Amino acid sequence: MLNSPSDASFKFMPNTSLCCLPKIAVVMARLKVRGEDFGVVPFLMPLHEDGHLRSGVRVTEIGYKPGFGLDNCITSFDNVSIPYESMLSEGILSLKQEDGTVTLHEESSRKRFLMAMQRVQFGKVCMAVGGLGVGKASLYITSKYGKRRKTFSVEGDVPLVRYHSFSNQLVEYAAGVIVQSFWAFDLGLQAFEYESKRGSIPERLKTEIAISKSLTTWFARDVVVKCRELCGAQGMFSMNKFPGYYAMVNGCITAEGDNLVIMQKAARDLLSTSPELPDRPESPQVADLFDILKENYLSLHSRVGSLLSVKEKSDYFSLWNKASEDMMDMLKSLGAMYAACSAEKSLRNENHHLFLVEIYLLDCIEKLSASMAFQGSVSLDSLRSLQSRKGRLVSERRSEILDLIDQFGLDKVGLKTPISHGDYVEWYSRQHNEGVESARQ
Repeated sequence: MLNSPSDASFKFMPNTSLCCLPKIAVVMARLKVRGEDFGVVPFLMPLHEDGHLRSGVRVTEIGYKPGFGLDNCITSFDNVSIPYESMLSEGILSLKQEDGTVTLHEESSRKRFLMAMQRVQFGKVCMAVGGLGVGKASLYITSKYGKRRKTFSVEGDVPLVRYHSFSNQLVEYAAGVIVQSFWAFDLGLQAFEYESKRGSIPERLKTEIAISKSLTTWFARDVVVKCRELCGAQGMFSMNKFPGYYAMVNGCITAEGDNLVIMQKAARDLLSTSPELPDRPESPQVADLFDILKENYLSLHSRVGSLLSVKEKSDYFSLWNKASEDMMDMLKSLGAMYAACSAEKSLRNENHHLFLVEIYLLDCIEKLSASMAFQGSVSLDSLRSLQSRKGRLVSERRSEILDLIDQFGLDKVGLKTPISHGDYVEWYSRQHNEGVESARQ
């Protein structure tokens, strides 16, 4: 029997729908046999029968969620009968139908839960890829707008993209989106290969996936917000895509594990073991930046680990909160190294594109400069030199990266907006004139 014993056990937000479209759910529920709790196990559950909700299944709409076409609902179960075969517990535990004997294949209840939740790792990768896709679309629309929208200069009217205060931001964000896309793709392949060949995903890879999902979706949100701003007030209208993109990327941030929560778990897992770092990149222009991030990571790992190595457990929570900012910088340093290694490996035979990884790492170091200066891992003179290096590289590669942004527009129909295609003044004028004509009629 599948039962929701309290209000707190109701399922919040699944796309269970009130319509007659039949749906099948995978329900995470505690397995209890003769009063003994064996932890959370997934169950396969048909929600509909003969065009209606099954008896005992209750579904209530939550309400409209702007920017999404999802039928989110609250769902609960009132002693719904399900067959033994519906329990998806292979490799976790087995339940003998004849006498209800439970055999555990893994003794740790925490590990059993993580095994049951393994498929969520692919969901995390999908969130990362989806967020980066939104970032690419935003950059494409903004770049097109910047080439069409003209403003004044001492040379006369020029496209916005001619101003480096406009185009440099596109260049830096594009480098980050491209590099992190290699990372997300690589993680998806690794997870698929591990699950296909070994039946499980190693904890090390799960930790990297959590870091990737968090950093890429946060980065993608920054891209959407900045691109909306660069497009001016026109970026606020839904026809120009950004409001929907903003809602979508925020959904990616909290879906399949809220970023802050999974980053905290990643930090705990990393601090409980000796640091395991990716191999140093072969390319010299990437390797020297990798070394700077590595030193910062190791310094923070040691600092936070020492702070938390207290015998009095009552102090642990307050110390954890005290170390939270250092933990985030530690994970950002490690994430940048992982992303750079994935991209460098993919671009190694295309040396002319390794500048993308270089710009990305220089940008990451700049964002971590306060942490690095405080740790003493990099001198202030070195940080200033790295900032100048980034500026020169962005200036030298600006036109190449703007051309790469144009290649993001594979879906010409899906990315078609008034400000990115054709003459947007003509588009708005046509709408206005048609409106005036309709009013006269």
